[in-house]
Amino acid sequence: MNEFFKEISEQEKEELLKNSHQKKYKKGDVIFYKGDKALKFYVVIEGEVTIENHSIDGKSHGLNKLKEGSILGEVSALDGKAFTATSVANTDCTLRLIEKEYFISTVLNRPELAKKFLVHLCNLFRWNTELVEALAFHELKERVILKLLNLSSENNKINISQQEFANIVSASREKTNKCLQELQKGKWIFLERNTITILNKSGLTKILREKGIVE
Repeated sequence: MNEFFKEISEQEKEELLKNSHQKKYKKGDVIFYKGDKALKFYVVIEGEVTIENHSIDGKSHGLNKLKEGSILGEVSALDGKAFTATSVANTDCTLRLIEKEYFISTVLNRPELAKKFLVHLCNLFRWNTELVEALAFHELKERVILKLLNLSSENNKINISQQEFANIVSASREKTNKCLQELQKGKWIFLERNTITILNKSGLTKILREKGIVE
């Protein structure tokens, strides 16, 4: 989900990035804070970025992980409001920062690119709706499977600690670990230190489809 810059042509990438500037972040660096004014679009060129929020007691709760080709901050940049979450470099990473006025004008002047960006926004809103529904109505196993599928990459690997994953599905580490262990016993996934490999993506999707969670 969200790898917008992997879905557009090389020419379109060059046009969007023409007036951007590159910035490197070390692991743990804050890219932007919740409440900051959104003045730019951020594109992940290398590395991985976490989107997170913090509870009153200061604990961080991961909402999503974004990898190469992903764009972040787009909704806040579009509506001119503040960021609704904090973004942190999960690894050493490189981003390209695009001024929002340039990004918007470039997209609007290219109908095909505008169409692709609208599709991207629709996918983003659909993902957010699924996430809210999962947290409100679904059992932990279903939430875990949905998040595994959302976070999976082309090689079906997810680089994440079990504590981070537990935060994302809003459950305790113990309950999340038990659920992951059950999925591993069923040969749906394979667990390693800080890595989850999906072994049967179509099978996991079928479980959610039978529950009416995905189409």
